[in-house]
Amino acid sequence: MKLQIHTSESADEVEKYLRGKKWLETYYSSDEQEIVGDWGGKGAEMLGLKGPVTDEAFGRLVHNLHPFTGEQLTDRMRSDRRPGFDMVFNVPKSVSLVYAWTKDERIIRALRETVAEVVEFAQEQAAVRVRAGDKNRDEDRITKWLITAEHIHLTARPEDGYSDPHLHVHLYIPNISWDSVEKKFKALQMGRIREMADDLEKLATKIMAGKLEALGLTLEPTEHAYEIAGFYRELIEKFSRRTMTIEKTAERLGITDPAEKAKLAALTRENKIKDVKFSDFEPIWWGNLTPEQDKPFKAAQEVLNRSRAVELGELLASGPSDVTKIAVEPAAMKSLLGQKDAAWATERIKAVDLQQRVSLTRATRPSPSVPRIATPSEHDREAITLAIEHLYERNSVVRDYQIVAEASRNWRLKKTTVPGLWAALAEKRLPAKMKDGWCYMTTPEIIAEENRIKDRCFWGRDKFDAINPYWQITDEELNA
Repeated sequence: MKLQIHTSESADEVEKYLRGKKWLETYYSSDEQEIVGDWGGKGAEMLGLKGPVTDEAFGRLVHNLHPFTGEQLTDRMRSDRRPGFDMVFNVPKSVSLVYAWTKDERIIRALRETVAEVVEFAQEQAAVRVRAGDKNRDEDRITKWLITAEHIHLTARPEDGYSDPHLHVHLYIPNISWDSVEKKFKALQMGRIREMADDLEKLATKIMAGKLEALGLTLEPTEHAYEIAGFYRELIEKFSRRTMTIEKTAERLGITDPAEKAKLAALTRENKIKDVKFSDFEPIWWGNLTPEQDKPFKAAQEVLNRSRAVELGELLASGPSDVTKIAVEPAAMKSLLGQKDAAWATERIKAVDLQQRVSLTRATRPSPSVPRIATPSEHDREAITLAIEHLYERNSVVRDYQIVAEASRNWRLKKTTVPGLWAALAEKRLPAKMKDGWCYMTTPEIIAEENRIKDRCFWGRDKFDAINPYWQITDEELNA
């Protein structure tokens, strides 16, 4: 999974890009329901924002206004104020293709749950700038306070007049945080979360992989992440026309730097297409697939049908209240459960007055996260050991989450989980110290090595004439 963090320059452009039902990325099901993302973060709770993101509240927040009263939030209101930050979580292409083919909302729920877990961790490093007090004071204060607005998109930018499947989440973070010490709203310091971006991406990739495997899908490792088994490179490139255009343009211009390639994405993109349904593109996507190209799609559909049938059976057996969670059209139950069980399921649904399928917004909404006390497996322990060996090859000190993120990258160590990796790291009992809100860790071996170097320095003192006996240390930041 790829994570990108963009800084917005214009509140009006943010609204234009992310607001409203008129954009192509809005998905419409057979009964014209759309997936609407939710508010999140401690800031949403404090401001009374709950449930689906609304255009009016979102528009006010990106303009630095209270979502309900319209009052200005932070003290400063410059014309060139940054409205916020866009965290974009992109699934591997094969995952987008399988969703577009199957319409299995559990894939979207897996993505939303992944984003929620990762951002909950990132929120711990939200901060504001502190200048009050000493004349030259300029430091950050951790607030652990974010507002997040979730926008779920299913397609890429148009290329040659139409879009390819591309499942991704824009998690928009308004440039606002709450300083509980000074009791006021301030601009958000995003630097600490940006520092974590590479490791957040590794964690998101691992978490999403676990959720996809729980649906029965088999994943094959790639250089940066994974793809669903059976989706070979040529098939993926067939539905990656936007990426291929950027790569060809970069090659023609001799551009290799990822940041410069990202700029090309903005320079080469076509305008969005308005008032088009997701289903309008399906004849274009699937109309010219060969029987060979069909195979991985149908194989993924069969796997998801099997796991769906198990899930439906468990829900139906648990009682009418749980039947309301089912997001499957009654007509589709026959193929999943068989004639007899499908009829029974339909009656159970009618018993709770569910006239249409559960809305996709509700069906894909993440469940509240519950802290997990994990017992690490041998796979977790081995992955942590490998990560420590790798990271401390060139570093004396690293942060705790960097070790877990690095351990999560080893796809050949099956059955590792992020909670299990954290537990395995805790078992190591590495020397640790908290500083500026980060947990720094080292190893006993590194401490011993540094002690040997220090001792050598002391043992060697006054054994030779000074090269420059008049030289004095002038760095005032160094103590005695």
